[in-house]
Amino acid sequence: MRLTRMTAVALTAMAMVAAPASAKTITLHYFFKTVGVKFTDAAGHTENPRELPGPGDVGDQVGLGYRGDHNHHAKRWTVSFHVRCVFRSSTRSTCDAQIAIGGSMLLANGAHPNFGASGRLTISGGTGVFQRAHGTIAWVTPPKNLDITIRVRI
Repeated sequence: MRLTRMTAVALTAMAMVAAPASAKTITLHYFFKTVGVKFTDAAGHTENPRELPGPGDVGDQVGLGYRGDHNHHAKRWTVSFHVRCVFRSSTRSTCDAQIAIGGSMLLANGAHPNFGASGRLTISGGTGVFQRAHGTIAWVTPPKNLDITIRVRI
């Protein structure tokens, strides 16, 4: 049943990509749950993720996405993500993000996010059905993890 749904979503998205004259904007809502975080200094030594990063530090975060939001979301994850940021200071960084959705991937490369309670990344492309994608990935931080809204034009 899950495979059938994923196939239907993928075929619908491919049909939209195949007909650029009828390109559409899709809005997706996910609850992103972090499953791993790692910080290293410029030399690659592991650092404490609870301390403020310094210039040259690198942060990697991986996790899973559940359709919905932190209050009402699916029981099973259907999306995975990875974000890697290189810090210029404790508050400024350049980040690359990948979000894998149904065998395709959205990319937000070279982003300079604001690490507050909310923020936004610009989608810079993708693979598969998201090959010509552009749009935004916005987040709000509830007490734990993230609520994500993806607006993508394919």
